Amino acid sequence: MTYEDSNFSIAQEFINDAAFHYIVIAFQMIINPVLGITGTCTNLLNSAAFYKIGFSDGITQNFFILSISDGVLSVMALVNFLSGVLSYSV
Repeated sequence: MTYEDSNFSIAQEFINDAAFHYIVIAFQMIINPVLGITGTCTNLLNSAAFYKIGFSDGITQNFFILSISDGVLSVMALVNFLSGVLSYSV
């Protein structure tokens, strides 16, 4: 089976379908939420630290904006995870 002949990735040629399914579930149900929660908390702390430092220079302003946007992305990833959990349970 070649890559052009199937819709599956190359990784599925080296592991069986059941193992691949368990790996996907582990990433979706364990690793992604943990990283999302950690990222959200870390970005809240970063935003608070940059706010406390003040916005006297452009670098601090840019890092503050970067931590806010990264925090929003982490929250959106958590919402995506929760919507996936709800779609599997309903």
